[in-house]
Amino acid sequence: MRFEDHADAGRQLAKKLENHKGEDEVTIRRRIYIFGDSLAMGHFDYEQGGWAERLRLDIEKRHKAEVVVYALGISGAKAEDLDGIIESEVEHRRQDPGPVHIILQVGTNDVPSKWNPVGTDIDEFKTSLTNVIEQAKKYQTVMFLSLTKVASDSYAGHTNEEMEKYNRVIQEVCEKENVKCIDLFGLDLELDEDGLHPNAEGHKK
Repeated sequence: MRFEDHADAGRQLAKKLENHKGEDEVTIRRRIYIFGDSLAMGHFDYEQGGWAERLRLDIEKRHKAEVVVYALGISGAKAEDLDGIIESEVEHRRQDPGPVHIILQVGTNDVPSKWNPVGTDIDEFKTSLTNVIEQAKKYQTVMFLSLTKVASDSYAGHTNEEMEKYNRVIQEVCEKENVKCIDLFGLDLELDEDGLHPNAEGHKK
């Protein structure tokens, strides 16, 4: 699948129920919740605050109040940090029984780095991912964005060899849980000077 297709995946969530309204006049809003780490938070996109914020602005501009997007990325989050928070975060913001869609992007901080030399144990990582996805599957749809490549001089000391190892785990868990995983690892995104986070051009794609 081309990257252009990947970029449209989140928007397609908003379109799926575009014509699905009740016969009454009560507005039932569709809500998209984005959970993850600093990539989902939008670090180093100084123009529009990251891909999640760009998605929010695009969808809400086109669909007005019918679709609401919540960008809930947490800098430094690991997979285990999302375990147990999805339902409370969703229900706290939910104001009607409309459909809920979850987008996940986490795992980079589980990979070995300068600050986490050993990294998260693979089995523990797999367990946390499974728990998070199963909690998210309570809602209408779940989508996972994979890890991305880093530069050889990444400031945090990540290597693409280790990133790919953890990315395979994400793909395996998503396949087992029957959740769509958009694999970004094979793409060359423009990175910030830190060699880890996409810059504005990278998020724009």
